[in-house]
Amino acid sequence: MIGKRARSATCLTAIAALLPLAMLVPVASSAVARSPEAFAPPARRLLLTRELRSPLADGKVIVARRVYAVEIRRDGDGFRVDGQLMESAIDAPASLRSLAELERNRPDTGLFPIRLNAQGRIQPLPETAPDQSASPAVAQAAAFASDMLRTAPLPPAERARASGFVARLASQPATTPWPSDLFHPEPGLRVEDRPLTLPNSAAGTVTIETDALAGSNPTAAGELVCAMRRTITTRVGGDRRTTREEWTLRIAR
Repeated sequence: MIGKRARSATCLTAIAALLPLAMLVPVASSAVARSPEAFAPPARRLLLTRELRSPLADGKVIVARRVYAVEIRRDGDGFRVDGQLMESAIDAPASLRSLAELERNRPDTGLFPIRLNAQGRIQPLPETAPDQSASPAVAQAAAFASDMLRTAPLPPAERARASGFVARLASQPATTPWPSDLFHPEPGLRVEDRPLTLPNSAAGTVTIETDALAGSNPTAAGELVCAMRRTITTRVGGDRRTTREEWTLRIAR
């Protein structure tokens, strides 16, 4: 029984870790203090790298890394970020290889352009933006997760709950928005606590720690424009799960 529960937990946390990767879009998240400096992005091609580390129940970690070539240009009273995916890599256990390949090959359709305001903050997506929850990548990931559940050694009731969990993930919009100040961060550490309400009246908390660093007038290839690290810790009962995201923006070589 313990072995079955462990495999069940691993299966569900793998689904939770991988499915949302196909649903991420850069929308404004929580409000942050305005930077005292005017936003003046480098007039150079930049490389934006995002790395996400998601833990599994068995102690292993899924690591997803994406690199984008981006350019930031003045656009009306704000800015426009155009970008192209240059590199995609994911490190996951062998049992999740097929699901990991779906994430690695996801094209990020609709991710760019990104609209920034005059202060360099990411603006909310318009109502006409593509529905990420309906994208082929999300549908494929959900289908694969459902196949995993059909062959997993789970009791019928637990399999039904897990299937409902997958359906909710696949139908919801992006759940982990990019920080709104990603391209013009306020240096330093900030911490935010949010309540978390789950089915069956369960409750927990989500703690978001964001630490940002701004470069000093970068001009040469490879120099750092800015960097950000976000740690998201979810606590439900006695369970704790920590996901880490890191972004770096550098002058392209």
